[in-house]
Amino acid sequence: MKVLLIAPSGAEVLGVIGRSVAAALGRLGHEVRHFDYRRGFVMPSGAGSALRSPFGIRLPFSPRSLPGVKWFEAVRRGQALLSTCGEFGPEVILVLKGEGLDGRLIREAKAASGAVTVNWFQDTVTLPVLRDIAVSVSGGYDFFFGIDDAEVLGQAGLRSGSAAFLPMGFDPEIYRKAGLSPDELEKYGSDLAFVGTMVPSRVQAFEELMLPGLRIWGPPVTVHGPWLRDGSPLVGCYTGVAPLGAEAAKVYRASRVTIGMHCNIGGTVTNVTPRVFEVPASGGFLLTDANPQLGHFYDTESEMATYGSLDELKDKAAYYLANPGERAAMAEKAHRRATAEHTCDKRLEEMFRIIGATI
Repeated sequence: MKVLLIAPSGAEVLGVIGRSVAAALGRLGHEVRHFDYRRGFVMPSGAGSALRSPFGIRLPFSPRSLPGVKWFEAVRRGQALLSTCGEFGPEVILVLKGEGLDGRLIREAKAASGAVTVNWFQDTVTLPVLRDIAVSVSGGYDFFFGIDDAEVLGQAGLRSGSAAFLPMGFDPEIYRKAGLSPDELEKYGSDLAFVGTMVPSRVQAFEELMLPGLRIWGPPVTVHGPWLRDGSPLVGCYTGVAPLGAEAAKVYRASRVTIGMHCNIGGTVTNVTPRVFEVPASGGFLLTDANPQLGHFYDTESEMATYGSLDELKDKAAYYLANPGERAAMAEKAHRRATAEHTCDKRLEEMFRIIGATI
């Protein structure tokens, strides 16, 4: 089947996912064309630096964010997309998130190709800013898949004719068991590791916990600004590296315990993070916050360790560090379950089973 995948392909989280989805589609026998909707269609992504440097000044914004440039980018992006549809003739148009691609453009792409249109929205719709994006893009799609459970998707106000739950999976070519050199074990290893964006709720939680042996991996700046304040007790924990893909897999393998923690600590959790699949697939051990969804994927008694409070996280981290045999047994069971059931390939097979009746 000819699939036009509209997704980022750069050095960003969704870019890594986009390349993994493209690879999985290829492994499943589909003919894939990858269209990166975030690339610069008028001004390349690095053009801002090129424009600033000759004048010796650094603008506090990217030229691509200027209203006129944004409008022209949207026009040229739409033209490029419709041209690709006409040339490639896809049977399925699959979009990952697709912020900025309005329903009108997706309907035009469908009209130009006759394709079934699908959005796999790989962010939670429980956060208002992300729900607004999901609602704004959903109107042009025949099918909308989200990582939140069906009840949450049903209450989000999505405009798609069909919305369904489809969690993320992992790329088996990236997240897999593999040996590490002594240098890699030293570079990436620790008793405890957290990999992710340090939003304020996580910063507060880890500052309260002050877990011995913790290393934090993630970007230095979030949408809230730099997260590591002067005098923070986490200064010695932060590596200054935001690992993606294969490098993240090395962190998972080298760390004795990887900690999973949702942004809304103590609140209702309606989805699981990719780490729930990536860590065990890499051969690592994950200790993650309790979540009703987890029971769909693992036995939370024998395959996946969970905690229900920060105090319990602290206690269980110490327990599993002191019991490497039990830790290894759980990690192995989770690894077998992940590799058998939770690859990106399996998720796409399920997607195509659902949309298949319309193709």
